[in-house]
Amino acid sequence: MDQRHHATDREAPALAGSLSRRALLRSAAVTGFGAAAGALLGRPEPSAQAAAPAASQASDWQRFDQAVQAAMPTFGMVGAAVAVVTADGTLHSQTFGVRDRDSGAPVTPATLFRIGSATKSMTALLVATFVDDGTLGWDQPVVEVWPDFHAPTAELTRTLRVRDLMGMADRPRRAGPGRPAL
Repeated sequence: MDQRHHATDREAPALAGSLSRRALLRSAAVTGFGAAAGALLGRPEPSAQAAAPAASQASDWQRFDQAVQAAMPTFGMVGAAVAVVTADGTLHSQTFGVRDRDSGAPVTPATLFRIGSATKSMTALLVATFVDDGTLGWDQPVVEVWPDFHAPTAELTRTLRVRDLMGMADRPRRAGPGRPAL
């Protein structure tokens, strides 16, 4: 198979320093993915559940893994890696299928996937969770949510909205002093 069409199995590069956006997305991921996993498993969100015995939790993860595996053909996927992560660590991880259809090499925890622009829609979905919860608003200035945010100019830093970072402007914005057309 052509190198551009399958994942590779090698170590991911280490990130230098931590990003404050990472904490925001990590929290959003737990909220959004937890709700989605709960719906998939037919169970309430973890915060609403009493502590379950370990055997029951293992059964839930088995059902979750089976649901992921069953959904893969629907999306034309031959391989996947799934991790459910909270700020406290990894709750569950599992690999599925192959990373190269021709060789049959399996997906492993070290497999890197070329996901391209898929992260844009995932990020927008996660931020939308915060909007739905009322934690932030689409038209709220970014600096109100992320005080350390800096755009190329002071005016743009002051006026850029959460919506603008998501590329979801409700109308085209005109270029002006210190503001590029978006």
